[in-house]
Amino acid sequence: MNYKNRIYDTVTAYMAKLSEFDTLERELEAQERAETISRVHAAERREEWEQQRKATYENTINEIEHTRRSHTEAVDKWNELSGDKLSADAELLKMDLPMNQVQFQQLCTKHKDNSLMLSLLCQYADRHRDSDLYADRPADAATRKAEFDDYAARATNVCREPRSIRAGLFLENNGVAESVSYEY
Repeated sequence: MNYKNRIYDTVTAYMAKLSEFDTLERELEAQERAETISRVHAAERREEWEQQRKATYENTINEIEHTRRSHTEAVDKWNELSGDKLSADAELLKMDLPMNQVQFQQLCTKHKDNSLMLSLLCQYADRHRDSDLYADRPADAATRKAEFDDYAARATNVCREPRSIRAGLFLENNGVAESVSYEY
């Protein structure tokens, strides 16, 4: 599951609902100017819409938090230590065979969804610092959680201030760490 998309969809649905409320408000103002609705009835509708806005906001914030917690659980499950995650490639690392950058990247790419093998590959690279082994490695569990928590906090802030520059940047997916989009 892509938890980033879940939060993004939740925020965009919230923004669409706010847009609906804004449209209703403009229509109500036009009715008031045309004097086709009394001020009392208009005030009642505004109060009702305000309650709906608050409920929508609270539901959205709760959904973001629920998704954040679900993501944390998924990362913890992904990071569980298990013997079935041990690949035959671990023997290559244990044998301490010399490896070049391309080979190291191939192994990192091959085991991108395997937390145990990624950990072993990182340890191998640390033992062979003179070999200049680096790769585009997926983030570890702690980084994944921290970056996703930051994304969820940004989503919450967007809901608090939907007309801010921050909201526009969020909706454009600016500044989103790659690990936030990992699927579990």
